[in-house]
Amino acid sequence: MKNYFFKLDDFILDPEFEVLIAEKEEDLEAAFKLFHDCYVNQGRVKAQRSGIYCQLYHFLPGTSTVIVKYRNVVIGAVTLVKDSVIGLPIDQYYPAELAKLRSSRAALVEASSIAVTRHFRTRDAIATHLLIKYVYQFCARFLGASHVIFTTHPERTGFYTDFWKLKKLGRSLQYQSTEESQIQGLVLDLSNDQLLKLSMSFSTNESLRNLGSFLTDADERFKYPSRRVGQIVDLVMTPELLEHFFLDRSNIYEELDMRSRKLFLEIYVQLYGAERMTRFLNLDVNFKLRELRLPVMTSTGIRIGDQRGIGKILDISSKGCFIQAPSQLEDHIRTQNGEVTLSFRLGDKAFEAQGQILWKTKAVRFDIQTALA
Repeated sequence: MKNYFFKLDDFILDPEFEVLIAEKEEDLEAAFKLFHDCYVNQGRVKAQRSGIYCQLYHFLPGTSTVIVKYRNVVIGAVTLVKDSVIGLPIDQYYPAELAKLRSSRAALVEASSIAVTRHFRTRDAIATHLLIKYVYQFCARFLGASHVIFTTHPERTGFYTDFWKLKKLGRSLQYQSTEESQIQGLVLDLSNDQLLKLSMSFSTNESLRNLGSFLTDADERFKYPSRRVGQIVDLVMTPELLEHFFLDRSNIYEELDMRSRKLFLEIYVQLYGAERMTRFLNLDVNFKLRELRLPVMTSTGIRIGDQRGIGKILDISSKGCFIQAPSQLEDHIRTQNGEVTLSFRLGDKAFEAQGQILWKTKAVRFDIQTALA
């Protein structure tokens, strides 16, 4: 049934709104403070002396913190975590449901933290609508995602399921860090079919009366990063910002287990060099560097014997890459372990490389050892 009465408040068009990825220290600080205050209010975390809430995943290269500003003040924020070999924060709650999505080749991003200042929670959810629109466009266009996972309190589930047509990921669960709050996982399908269904729920194509049109309409207030071919990571966290939030403003780094510390150091020592990460390395004198794989999203020609196809490189280093194979090569790859030839572009450079398959997964994604330097 069409919704003939829906309309977003005209205030949502105010030119003094701005939606962008937080890069400056003051913007990140405002976002982390907003997460803290909202989570404490919801009973999801206990109040911190620092007054900010951030975890390891907030600082991974594949993570982006999106903010809504009004008159240059941060009034809403959401953290987008791209799926990786270490998984998503929400895996601890819905492992089976997420495994099912991954087995169907879903490319996942988690909208892990979403918060809005108290004043704008009562302004027809304008900040939330703007955040969801940015999440939709950014994840679909820039992160190559097929689904976005949201979390909310069960009492607010109706806003997402009835209004935005998100689907429940599973049943509501107890939030692990506190007995006072619950969590509900939700799935936003970014497919064109789902967008069409959403658009057809409304009796007009006018942007403020049709959420499908609202999601896809261009908006100059939305600021997106500049990207080179294959790039899906925007390096926001400098060594100075990492020191500020991990060491000076909080004790997050000291509370990390050794596996998480090693992951953190393997990423940032290779990105910035040991001399710029001295304060962290002084805390981990036995640290040994492993090869870093950076996430990318670029097409590659694949040749195995006399078979050819087009796949996607999902991460890459100077010594190898992880590839999603095309369906027509799946059976061939399962039975072959010979030399593989790749042809692809990154940035403004073209590459052709030969290598050997190291291992394969059930979804026919395979790791290739090859010299790419």
